Amino acid sequence: MNTLIAWRNLWRNSRRTLVILSAVAVGVWSMVFFSAFMRGMVEDMVQSNIVNLTGHLQVQAPGYFENPVIDYRIHETDPVSRALREILPAGSRWTSRVRSAAVIRSARHTGGITLVGIDPAREAGLSFIGTAPIEGSNLAGAPHGILIGKALADRLEARVGHRLVIDAQNATGEIESQAFTIVGVFRAQMEMTEKQFVFALRPTVQAMLAINGDVTEFSIVLPLAGEAENTARALRAELPESGFRILTWRELVPFIGVYLDSMNVYSLIWNLVVFIAMAFGLVNTILMAVFERIREFGLVRALGVTPGGIIRGVILETAMLLVVGLGFGIALGAASIALLSQTGIDFSAFAAGSEYFGVSRVIYPRDHLFDYALAGSMVVTLGLLVSLYPAIKAGRISPVDAMTRF
Repeated sequence: MNTLIAWRNLWRNSRRTLVILSAVAVGVWSMVFFSAFMRGMVEDMVQSNIVNLTGHLQVQAPGYFENPVIDYRIHETDPVSRALREILPAGSRWTSRVRSAAVIRSARHTGGITLVGIDPAREAGLSFIGTAPIEGSNLAGAPHGILIGKALADRLEARVGHRLVIDAQNATGEIESQAFTIVGVFRAQMEMTEKQFVFALRPTVQAMLAINGDVTEFSIVLPLAGEAENTARALRAELPESGFRILTWRELVPFIGVYLDSMNVYSLIWNLVVFIAMAFGLVNTILMAVFERIREFGLVRALGVTPGGIIRGVILETAMLLVVGLGFGIALGAASIALLSQTGIDFSAFAAGSEYFGVSRVIYPRDHLFDYALAGSMVVTLGLLVSLYPAIKAGRISPVDAMTRF
């Protein structure tokens, strides 16, 4: 009976009720959607960096991470290959690469790049270059061919079939220049990636740098990112620290780990900001309803209803208002997230700024039960707390007060 009365009281002023319901629904939607957007952005940053030649784990020579030059390279590759075959969980992928800072020259332009020697067959499913759309052909059977990004090709005014010269410092400290033919132009999610990396066959780069069979890194992608720490611990126990250094993706790109760990804090702060704005409207609406019903409250007090009964009635009305608004907000949030998780949000206009943080051009929101639970618990709990003030005001109205005001 109390619930039915509270529901009818809400719709005495249907316009006001609809306004506050809309405010609660929009507030909840913004809480849920912002959390999903943040989650999608951080997950995209993690995935983009993992496939951007980072992997979940890397094996390097000591000193290479701090100073990535070929002087700090892995000379003995067999122990690493053997350890990876024995320790990595089923479904893992790995490869070895050679990286070197270099300068690329066309007839009209010059630019700094990272020259990467790869085994194309092993990159599939491990890095972006293994599945990147390529105009032309891949490196297979092209010992003096290179793959360059679309953005770099545009900057150099080059296309498939053109010859470019790459300069790099070899193991003896001399500058080695070698001509390459563009066999393919790749596309990547981030324009920065297209400008930075140039790929060639690993044996070709090793010969150019005069490092024989040495490599600068082993990159590993695991079936589950959560296995990185345990796998790294097992590899460290197998490979001597004096010759090898095993790094997880959190160590290779530490700022991504910070964003991931702070995501829930950001969501909580945003939810608090939205709720504070929503609370002003909620309290104002309930107070208006209380002042409009002073005569009613005085009458029910005269009939024997206690102040506690009036307070409970006002809180019940507020709870119903919050629950209905919460339901609409969650439904709206889930629908918008479901739609945009398929199409994504295109940030191409802001690509230069977003790519600085390793964010791709299109963000796909990702919802999580925690986000819905956080928004719901905050709205209901804090909403009932702020409704105590107008409820107590209503409970203090006496029959005498009602008579003196009318």
